[in-house]
Amino acid sequence: MSTRAAVYHEPALPDILVASSYLYLLNLAYWVVEKTCHAGLVGNIIIGIIYGTPLSRILQPAWEATFWLLGYVGLILIVFEGGLHTDLDLFRENVVLSIVTASTGIAVPIGLTLLLFHFGFHLSLMDSFAAGAALAATSLGTTFAVLESSARNPKETGSEASTPIDIRHTRIGCTLLAAALIDDILGLVLAAVIPSIRNTDGEQHKPLAEAIARPIGVSIALFLLVEIGPLRRGLVACLSFVHRKARSWMQLDGASICTFLIVVTLSAMVAAAHYAGASVLLGAWVTGAMLGEVDRAEQRRHGLEEHPSNPLPSEIVTESQGPRTTHSTFLAAFEYHLVPIQKPILAPLFFGAIGTAIPFLDLWAGRIIWRGIIYSVLMVIAKMVVGVWILVWPSTDKERTQNPDAQSTSTYPALLLSIAMVSRGEISLLIAQLGQLSDEAYQLTMWAILLCTILGPLCTGLLLKRKREECLAGRWG
Repeated sequence: MSTRAAVYHEPALPDILVASSYLYLLNLAYWVVEKTCHAGLVGNIIIGIIYGTPLSRILQPAWEATFWLLGYVGLILIVFEGGLHTDLDLFRENVVLSIVTASTGIAVPIGLTLLLFHFGFHLSLMDSFAAGAALAATSLGTTFAVLESSARNPKETGSEASTPIDIRHTRIGCTLLAAALIDDILGLVLAAVIPSIRNTDGEQHKPLAEAIARPIGVSIALFLLVEIGPLRRGLVACLSFVHRKARSWMQLDGASICTFLIVVTLSAMVAAAHYAGASVLLGAWVTGAMLGEVDRAEQRRHGLEEHPSNPLPSEIVTESQGPRTTHSTFLAAFEYHLVPIQKPILAPLFFGAIGTAIPFLDLWAGRIIWRGIIYSVLMVIAKMVVGVWILVWPSTDKERTQNPDAQSTSTYPALLLSIAMVSRGEISLLIAQLGQLSDEAYQLTMWAILLCTILGPLCTGLLLKRKREECLAGRWG
């Protein structure tokens, strides 16, 4: 028998039933929770806990590793889609507010964890810092997924407007997404710093200065691609030129060309971000943002006007173009070719994989329960503090000119930002596992990650379902 080829075996019937039921129940649980409170990913997490190592161990370890891999591809696509919908002009206008919000959301959880763990629970300072660092990171994937779900089903959120506004195109939505991105960058820095500080495993780690400076420097460089006007316009012009020439050279329909360019540019940017030392998710978002700008540039080139509820066109058709140009934009190509794979398979696998990484049974020891609940509540409050900035942030002269009541504050936009920032997830799990925590500190951290990851999306979905118009009222809409 040749050793240069894999040996084909017919899958066992139990394996087929387990895999098919897992995929089906992931989608069924998503649908049930999505219909009730617009937080379907919580259903995915619950199914992951049930099927995975935490409870039944129905999924084999090799399967869990495979689902983590496929799920992370889904996470990259979620963040890329968020970038496609990002209004870069609005992003630039609110970048200072986003930085302040993200910094508050990082500092307060770390500070409160140090106080509670070290002085209240008498755990070591390193355990306290590592746990606080894990709970400082907001889940970027969860944030994008919840807002995308709200944008996809605007009529089910209680909005009575004839043309509901996509929350991702509002000021409060842009601020939230930018703050989550910055949280992801700082979380990556913390994940690199903690092993360098501990260094108890005898392995050679990066110098502390490099562990801090490299991801921050590369991330700033990536942000400059979308922040500096001439640089951004030059890059958009190059991408637009490649887009047009590829369609004429390859003689393919617009959707196929756009999908090909999405795969190439996304793969290149994700690889470049990773090997340069930044987050692959930031690379995915920058790629989506730049291709979204290409769509808008093509829209302006054809003399089409943007609509505030959906600034990106789903198609661009001129008199010289035939019906094959129906899916000729990057957004439409993504929705036509990649969303049918992402929504029912890749994204559910990612959130299900989060469930498989939570040591559910270990969380139910007597002292761990009450301490875990106290710590979870404290971490919810620590993230909700960021909403104060919405209440106190001054309005600009332009806003006061356009709206005399611009300075009047509504608590709902602040509440939306506060609750949406509560969600933890993939980065928190990574930091907790790299932090070499003691058993008690690790279990308490898992308690807080579990409850925050569930409560954040649930409360955000319910708020948008019941008070969507109020959340987007005034200068934050």
